[in-house]
Amino acid sequence: GESKSKRGALFKAFAFKAAAGTHKGRLGQRQTGDTYRFSYLSSSNERLTALVDDDEEATKAAADRLLTLPIGKDRDHGAFDFLPEQYVSSSAFAASLTKAVSKHHGTAGQAYLQALVNEHAKSPKRLRRQIEHLMARFRELAGVDQNNGSAIRVADAFGLVYAAGKLAVGYGVLPSGVDCEEAALACYRQHIQGAQPTQPFAERLK
Repeated sequence: GESKSKRGALFKAFAFKAAAGTHKGRLGQRQTGDTYRFSYLSSSNERLTALVDDDEEATKAAADRLLTLPIGKDRDHGAFDFLPEQYVSSSAFAASLTKAVSKHHGTAGQAYLQALVNEHAKSPKRLRRQIEHLMARFRELAGVDQNNGSAIRVADAFGLVYAAGKLAVGYGVLPSGVDCEEAALACYRQHIQGAQPTQPFAERLK
């Protein structure tokens, strides 16, 4: 129910604050030193950036920090690219996944975190280099313009997930048959496809 400008201001404030991981320092205010790192998911009938619908650079930068995977009506299986043959519908497949997640919740995560802790204890620098190498590899796979800071920022968000998946396979936490590369690239391309810049209303009308 807020005005467009108010929605835009709130959207940008949330996006930057959530992505920064720290409170913004201001003159005369005591700094808490609190930091946080988290991921979040939100479902909506509209892209969050479409709710703002302006062409300001700050809005574009905020959109780099709230990545959208549009699920259009043209997709036969909704969020899925295909259905395993034993499922007759997307909802049946989703229900099966939900049941499996509930049964095994936390099992893989604990094993993965333990493996990361062990690798970090051996050599923090080596683990960091490994992650950075995998993220750089994803940029190459995605064909990212290395001179475009915005493009790199977006690709690195997906590249970090790609790196996490590759490490998980290497640790034996995920099955060797999991194709982390194709999965991450599919999500990245879905975002890029839906993030094409929208024309101002006057140009669309023209």
